[in-house]
Amino acid sequence: MYMKGIRVIMIAAEMFLGAMLQMSADAPSKYVNPMIGTDGMGHTFPGACVPFGAVQLSPDTENIPHNIDGVYQKATYKYCAGYQYSDSTIVGFSHTHFSGTGHSDLGDILLMPGVADVKLVPGNASDPASGYRSRFSHDTEKSYPGYYEVMLEDSKVKAQLTATPRVGVHKYTFPENEKGHLVLDLGHGIYNYDGKVLWSVLRVENDSLITGYRITNGWARTNYTYFAISFSQPVREYGYEDRDKVLYKGFWRRFRQEKNFPEMAGRDMAAYFCFDTDADRALVVKVALSAVSTEGALKNLKAEAEGKSFGQIAKEASDAWDKELSMFDVDGTEDQKVMFYTSLYHTMINPSVYMDVDGSYRGLDHNIHKADGFTNYTVFSLWDTYRAEHPLMNIIQPRRSADMVSSMIKHQQQSVHGMLPIWSHMGNENWCMSGYHAVPVLSDAIVKNVHEASDEAFDAMVSTSTVPYYAGLGEYMELGYVPMDVVSTAASTTLEYAYDDWTVYNAALKAGRKDIADEYMKRALYYRNVYDMETGFARPRYTDGSFKKEFDVLQTHGEGFIEGNSWNFSFHVPFDVKGLMDIMGGDKAFVKRLDDLFGMHLPEEYYIRNEDITADCLLGGYVHGNEPSHHVPYLYAWTSQPWKSQYWLREIMNRMYRNNIRGLSGNDDCGQMSAWYIFSAMGFYPVCPGTDQYVLGAPYLPYVRLALHNGKTLEIKADGVSDENRYVKALYINGEKYDRTYVTHQDILEGGVWEFVMASKPDRRRGVSAEDKPYSLTEGM
Repeated sequence: MYMKGIRVIMIAAEMFLGAMLQMSADAPSKYVNPMIGTDGMGHTFPGACVPFGAVQLSPDTENIPHNIDGVYQKATYKYCAGYQYSDSTIVGFSHTHFSGTGHSDLGDILLMPGVADVKLVPGNASDPASGYRSRFSHDTEKSYPGYYEVMLEDSKVKAQLTATPRVGVHKYTFPENEKGHLVLDLGHGIYNYDGKVLWSVLRVENDSLITGYRITNGWARTNYTYFAISFSQPVREYGYEDRDKVLYKGFWRRFRQEKNFPEMAGRDMAAYFCFDTDADRALVVKVALSAVSTEGALKNLKAEAEGKSFGQIAKEASDAWDKELSMFDVDGTEDQKVMFYTSLYHTMINPSVYMDVDGSYRGLDHNIHKADGFTNYTVFSLWDTYRAEHPLMNIIQPRRSADMVSSMIKHQQQSVHGMLPIWSHMGNENWCMSGYHAVPVLSDAIVKNVHEASDEAFDAMVSTSTVPYYAGLGEYMELGYVPMDVVSTAASTTLEYAYDDWTVYNAALKAGRKDIADEYMKRALYYRNVYDMETGFARPRYTDGSFKKEFDVLQTHGEGFIEGNSWNFSFHVPFDVKGLMDIMGGDKAFVKRLDDLFGMHLPEEYYIRNEDITADCLLGGYVHGNEPSHHVPYLYAWTSQPWKSQYWLREIMNRMYRNNIRGLSGNDDCGQMSAWYIFSAMGFYPVCPGTDQYVLGAPYLPYVRLALHNGKTLEIKADGVSDENRYVKALYINGEKYDRTYVTHQDILEGGVWEFVMASKPDRRRGVSAEDKPYSLTEGM
């Protein structure tokens, strides 16, 4: 009778889950394909998460280390998100992943089910039986927002994954008449290396609950991950092995700790837990995470997953995604809809919640803080995301955006350097990339009234931009540029500092802070100091004022630029495009420079050494696969030929965004690549975050409807838009003809109907008058 009852419950749960997935068939999530970008350069993952959740539960298909004895292993780059579609084995399922990055970390708390003999090493792909990994087939994979499923071929275990914000939930269905086990590998990690795990601890609290933590030293220098794991079945027996033997054990040596001892610890520890799955084939495992404590993890487990079936949690995850995705309604081809909603999905994975349900979080100072009146977030890939990801959040997620800004301000207050995040995750600053691009995120939020213009916000921006020992900033303040004999990326860093400084100026101007505005206006114009006036290209200078000799404008390495060349970076003055046009020789010369960029052939020698750039990323010399170029197609709006933006934007969208596993032309970079697509599909883009303006291109889709958070609706219509009819003949906003080449944030918030009249030939008279042009700092000065 007992066994019959269990079977009935299992069938009911499966029917409930099946119904949930069927219900989602008519929802926006139907058009999300998490597999886009999981092979090649996209570095996305196919696993389960909820919008902005702390847990990203996903399969890892390889465990290539970041380095061996300090020597970088180039093959590890493919596994920034843990998964590559072209692989044939799964190592296991870990709970934390970045979405789309070009460097990596995480892969915390890996689980892998098995049958028969217990193996505590992952083995290798050529011989899966040498470890706990398993072969799999894409024929059995299912990947939806909030849900992942696959059959593990070697063990015949069906794996199903879902998540809450702080809990990863697994359901493993074992084959009949097999005793199953679960491996918990606390030594596994993405961008792993010998010694990355500083210490790990595991406690068996009772026969269905374990707790523990691990501390890692990776891209996040000191990352604490606490966990609490509940099992739906009692553990029959358990044990562990520390693969990195500890030389000193003290008086713990009196115990035989390898089997059925309830307290385990080590530096490279893998544990196993055995269950009577021949009696009950289904095992549900709930893994709650916390950066604070095991007590915090237990609170998260209780609040989000206790008493809920796998099917219930999977449905809640699906509903959470449908709620967020349904803010948009779009028309287009099937592939266009998939690309749009998948891009939208990718914009809402990172940043991620980084606090317990009671508001406790681990700060940058590694003390425990309480988030008072805001949700604390982490994973700020700011060199990428200040451009479009954060501006998109200001439109579609203004409350979350305000909380992200508050999180950054708290980071600055906890920083011994007094700096806002540069690139931060898991309560750590990792110092990746250049500039101080949290500053434009704050400025943009202030200018658009998403976050208040508080004293602490301006204190944070000023403090960040005046740290003399940060990447040539002292020399920049003294000389008006960053010298190449101090910083190898001197030219691009100068351009980035000047833009960041302009955003301080504009926010201060809006807030009436004239003292700050005057100073940062001067600093914004420092961009002029790195341009060679004879060629109009940005070029690095030395401390003595001389320009670098033997300079190659196409070369990325050794020429003073980060992840770009002078050809692309020379357009990086989004706040003063008119001033830049003057440097380059005026309107005609500027148009020709843009035309040449898109029309040239870039020889392979100029990108072959870049692991984040391939030929698929290029359109002539324009590099869409990396962020410094993302605003460039819109720069025609300042010229006498604004219609050329409309041509090239559609080319980029057709070539660089495709509904397949290699459909992204570069790293998605925590949603930046996807946010570019969302904006451009609507027909406008934030060329210069920190203004209230968005530069117009042309809609990619015939219809987009956005439900705004203020209760209003924006409808964008472009009847007949196509590859042939890509040009804007006229724009009517709420029935009134509109000739400007930009719209404002307030225009968007007002909602209404924007009707684009599309044509196969450009209207060369539209948007060419001076009053129709977007903002430039020195216009009229």
